[in-house]
Amino acid sequence: MSPPEMPEQPNQHIPSPSPSAAAYRRTHQGEGYPATIIHQYIEEHGLPDAAGLLTLASLTKLPESTLRSSLSYYADYRADHSADHSADHSSHTDRSGPCSKICNGTSCFLSNDNPPPASASSRYASCLGHCHQENNYLLDDSIHSTSELSEVSIQCLASDAVTTRRFLNSDNTEPASSSYAGFYRALECKPEDIIERITTAGLRGRGGAAFPTGKKWQACASTAADQRYIIANGNEGDAGSYVDRTLLERDPHSVIEGMLIGAYAMGASKGIIYIRSEYPAAANIIKRAIAEARDAGHLQTGNFSCEISVMQGAGSFVCGEETALINAIEGLRGEVRLRPPYPTEAGLFGKPTAVDNIETLCNVPYIMEHDAEDYQRMGTPTSSGTKTLCFNHGFVRPGIVEVEFGTPLQTAIDAVGGSKTPLAAILLGGPMGCVITPDQWDTPVCYEAMQQRGFDLGHGSIIALPKSADKAALLRHWLSFMAAESCGKCEPCSLGSKRSFQIASGPLTATSQKQLNDLLHLIGQTSLCAFGREIPRALSQYLDIFRDEIFTPKSS
Repeated sequence: MSPPEMPEQPNQHIPSPSPSAAAYRRTHQGEGYPATIIHQYIEEHGLPDAAGLLTLASLTKLPESTLRSSLSYYADYRADHSADHSADHSSHTDRSGPCSKICNGTSCFLSNDNPPPASASSRYASCLGHCHQENNYLLDDSIHSTSELSEVSIQCLASDAVTTRRFLNSDNTEPASSSYAGFYRALECKPEDIIERITTAGLRGRGGAAFPTGKKWQACASTAADQRYIIANGNEGDAGSYVDRTLLERDPHSVIEGMLIGAYAMGASKGIIYIRSEYPAAANIIKRAIAEARDAGHLQTGNFSCEISVMQGAGSFVCGEETALINAIEGLRGEVRLRPPYPTEAGLFGKPTAVDNIETLCNVPYIMEHDAEDYQRMGTPTSSGTKTLCFNHGFVRPGIVEVEFGTPLQTAIDAVGGSKTPLAAILLGGPMGCVITPDQWDTPVCYEAMQQRGFDLGHGSIIALPKSADKAALLRHWLSFMAAESCGKCEPCSLGSKRSFQIASGPLTATSQKQLNDLLHLIGQTSLCAFGREIPRALSQYLDIFRDEIFTPKSS
């Protein structure tokens, strides 16, 4: 899952921004996006030298020192990639290899017996979002695998398909089309009535935080401003999750339609679809879909218009957190902001901004085409609608399964044919999710029911953890991810994650077990954002379940 967002609290007092932040926002006025300017410059000229930095600083209207700091932060813009996740893959480097990015996600890590060849310019990405197959890598913006390619299974166990409805039975040769019926039905309503419909339907964010979408939209709409933004968060980085990529590639018009409905409801005239750089195909497809929607007159009709732009990330998992994502668009380091103010009050360029996950937005057209009560009747009283789960290559029929909330995990696991090998557990929800052993697979897919058992649904990725897996190696892999992807904003997470990896890289004894548990507890209690707070919980869970396989007994 993308890192969970903090709950919105729109009625809290908003502190005055610092003089430098206020000056920066006055300078930009939302005209052009610095991140796009930086990306285009590097595409055309490569990483800037001293003279190039001056030129780029002028183009972005950012101080040169700020620009240097930003470029040093993003993995795609660093000149030296050799250190990226080197702890996991140093033995695999082959300087004659052709790969540009190699998947270092948990799913591929568990099957790294046939790794892609790496070159001096290769780097390891947290996940490439093709977890239905093994050992993935990008070459010339195309996905490849060193193993046999597997077919993505698409199933819907819900009484009515919502997110999979437009491509459930397609052959995947062309993205699904759309009549934008939900959008034009929305235009017949008052904006406040649309927000009420979304609220009544009970739609909650699918990116991990599960915050009520209607409440977020209401907070944005009720903040007085001359400009509002809606942002589609496509920075899906959870190891094991690929629903956002699939929706962007196979049903891009649902994403656009959901954004247009939200923009109309909130009074936003500008939208941005932020897509991680590991999804080049998705970025190209959504750009074509926007052009088609514009040509069809959907982006400007009657008294409503909203211009939608596509922006590609530059290699940062934490930019899935909404304030870090906003910083990235502004050309700043992808670090989490202190809140309040919340984005719905002071987001992009200081304007009210709603950031919604891709899967969340794809629920919106369905709700507008049907009665809110029809949507609410699916699922449970507290978790309405459906959730799309992603199963990795460890299952017999890896792929996507859409289920109604309340469906037991076991039912979804049975639908994909179970696992290929005996499992010790499943990893649900990525690095900030949870570890669930077979005796707990009766747990229903439901936010509240899972929380009661200490689980987190996250983005809905499910990775098979074989009994034969090296549990100590997986621990080091998990900790290396935490150390590599920490944004560095707060010391408990930044330094604590590195120290945790150092401990796990040494002798794994009862002493190191206590050191790890104590340190992880400290990180979880004192970190600024959900990245630092949630990963220690999942790791502590893992350490507790598999302690006998990881740590040697204390010597007498």
